[in-house]
Amino acid sequence: MRKKRNPTRMVMDALLVVRRAQLEVRRAKARARQLEGVLPAGEYRNLILSLETIDNVLERVAVRLETILASGIITADLLRLPRVLVSKASSQLANIPPELSQSLAEINDILDAIIAQAPEGAPEIPIAEENVEESAEEVLEEAKKEAVRRLEESPA
Repeated sequence: MRKKRNPTRMVMDALLVVRRAQLEVRRAKARARQLEGVLPAGEYRNLILSLETIDNVLERVAVRLETILASGIITADLLRLPRVLVSKASSQLANIPPELSQSLAEINDILDAIIAQAPEGAPEIPIAEENVEESAEEVLEEAKKEAVRRLEESPA
């Protein structure tokens, strides 16, 4: 019989992997910026937008995990949004470096494991299951808009 891991520790582990993935994104952005002028303009822009969007999504996931840790309430309901966000971001965005794809998969695995053993919800925090997908899409769209804004503001 497998021993249940401490959900708080597992959320901390997920947060650690998210922060590590953010560092990987920033390194990838630095490498990608060196390709400006080498790659066709559209390809370069798509690469930078994908990396900026992933960075934005990971920041939102990190804030959500930090909030969960601070509240001390770890439920499957609260973890579904970060799980869906990471999953959608990794499947919708192109040009993701392999090491970043691995980190996103690791985050999903950890969140899946926590969700599998966490209680479904707390009565004081009502969350409709059908709203998770919609909320994830909204957050992903916000992250994409922020990525475009950052790209447009960045010096050439």
